[in-house]
Order: sequence, then structure tokens, then C-alpha cells
Amino acid sequence: MHIQFTGSCSVIIKSLSIVFAVIIISIILFSCASSPAEKIKKLSVDDTLSYTLKDKDDGMITLAEYNNGNWEIKVYGKNGQQLKTEDNQNYVYEIGSLTKTITASLICKAQKEGYLNLNDRIDRFLDLPAKTPEQYPTIQELLTHSSGYKSFYFEKGMRENYFAKRNSFYGITKEQMLNRLPKIHRKKSRSFVYSNFGYATLGLILESVYKTSYTTLANDFVHNDLGMTHTFMAGSDSFPYPRDKRFMDWKKDDAYLSAGGFYSTIEDMIIYADHQLNENGIFSDCHKILSEIKNGNKSLEKFEIGMNKICYAWLFDEKNTCFWHNGGTNNYNCYLGFDVKNQKAAIVLSNLEPSYKIPATIVGPKILASR
Repeated sequence: MHIQFTGSCSVIIKSLSIVFAVIIISIILFSCASSPAEKIKKLSVDDTLSYTLKDKDDGMITLAEYNNGNWEIKVYGKNGQQLKTEDNQNYVYEIGSLTKTITASLICKAQKEGYLNLNDRIDRFLDLPAKTPEQYPTIQELLTHSSGYKSFYFEKGMRENYFAKRNSFYGITKEQMLNRLPKIHRKKSRSFVYSNFGYATLGLILESVYKTSYTTLANDFVHNDLGMTHTFMAGSDSFPYPRDKRFMDWKKDDAYLSAGGFYSTIEDMIIYADHQLNENGIFSDCHKILSEIKNGNKSLEKFEIGMNKICYAWLFDEKNTCFWHNGGTNNYNCYLGFDVKNQKAAIVLSNLEPSYKIPATIVGPKILASR
């Protein structure tokens, strides 16, 4: 996990490796330049991409914008030069924590099918020692990052992953998760704390409910229910893409896959965004507000990006009437935002690390605001 504490222009970084781009972002550039937020806000989308991709030979950022009933795809390379869309629209990106919105959708599906309720505690589904009612969180608390769980808990294997320069969560098993859960003492005050561990726990619950692995369940959902046939979970037996040195290492059925293990393309992310805009099937329920977020993020507010409420993983920006989520891994970052009322959407997929210059989380809202 990538953790930054900023004070004036000093930055201390503690890292097991950058695994998932957390919603509360912290960018060195923004902290140290003079009035950088105002300067960046004034940049056009094209100027933002030119700056971010300057002299980046292998850099690529793909944008998709929905407006007036049509999608437009643009692909940018070194120095912000626009590339041929047809040559690059099948480029595969890690989508990191956007995976959480798919996990949350599966929870919503299970709820609609009568397998669970949001106020159910996790010990209804997992074989855990009996505790007081407050010991284990509810499903809703996990969905809304208000469970009191940390982003992750240190487990055997993480130190080795660090020295091997692997994904921190590589090889962390479901058994380790189940052993950890009874040992956690949750805080009584449960404000919004972004938790990969919480979404890994939701993956365990889905496996218990459907009696199948999360990987199989998630692939079946995106392929057959959503029609996203180029989207695959890491470690899948059917994973079709050649091994790329930029991809994170995962083992089959790692416990944290449900927090950030999907790979996708711009065409499939458009299909996913269409489901959100049209509120097909379960997605109208997925957009129901579950909780308010009272401890918002000051860094995002400088860019007029709000995280005021949370649904089934999706954040809701009240001022901009926009649902959104971002994601990031060691070498990729992304953003998907959509306005159901005004029928607008923006997708940004980047093969740059989340902390590099101006990330997708800033670029995406710029696209939405430009319309």
C-alpha cells in the first residue's frame, strides 16, 4: 500500500509497494509547487495530457467520453501526441480498485437474489469464532469503508514480496484472512477509512454465498451478465493476455483479488459505463446512497472533486452530480465517472503509475466539466 504523509514540501513514504490507488490521493507535485491546484485546474485536457506524457516514450493514456448519446475514444502517447484509435483500442490495462465496484455489484446481485442483507454481519457467512455483536462488521460497513478495518494487515509473505518487488498481496491466502478477522479489534468511531482488507472480506462472503471461487464468479459476471468479454481477473485459468513485465504478480485465487485484480480494455469499460448510465438491471440499486462521508479529502476539494456520499463502492460528488471511482496499481491508474441525470461519462485508462505527474483521478473530472 502506498502511504504518504505530506507536510509543507516534505514527503515521507512508507511502502510495501504501490498496490491500489486509494481514493484519498496525495501527489508530490501538488504539495510542493506554488499554487499548483489553480494552475492545473486551468489546463485544458490536451495540455494536461501533454504535460503528463512529456518525454514518456512508453506512456499511453486512453480516454473515452460520452456526451449527446455518443462515445468518443482518443488515445495519447509520448508528449500527448494523439495516436490511431483503431491500433490501440485493445490495449490492456490493470484497473486496480475499479474492481471494487464489480465486487460491490456482485454483493448487490446476491442481495437481490435473497442470499444476504446489508445489515448481516460477516460471521453469518464465514466460519469465525463467536464474538460480541460489535466484533464483526456488517456487509454495508464493508461496502462503505466504515468497518473500522485498516487498508490491510501485515501478513507473512509481505516482507518477501517487498524485497522481490512484487505486489504486496501476492500469495496472501484466504486462510490468512480468516485467521486475521477474529483478532481485529475495531474502533468504536468508524469514519470513512479506505479498506482493501474490507473488500477482500467481501470476496470471501461471495464465495460462501455462491459456493464457487471469486475469480470464477467475477469472470462469469463480467462476461455473461455484462458482456465485457475482454475483461479478466488476474490468475484466471482462461487469462488470455501475454505476460507483460508491467503487470502485477498474482497467484490464482489470492485473497485480495476482489479488491483490485481485474484487467480490461477501453471498449469493455465503455460497456461497463453504459450499464451505469442506463442503470441496467441491478445498477439502479448499486447507485443508492448507503452512507455519507463526513471526513472528505481536502486535496481533492482543491480540484473541485467531491466524495460526499458512498453507494455500492461508487462515490458520489454532490456538486457535480457525479458517481465515480478510481484505481491504480504499480504501473497503471484509471478513473470512471458518470452523471446519470445529465447522461455524461468519462473514462481514463493510463499505463503510468498513480503518483506520476497528473493522474487519471484529476483528468477524468476535467473531461466531465468540459461539457
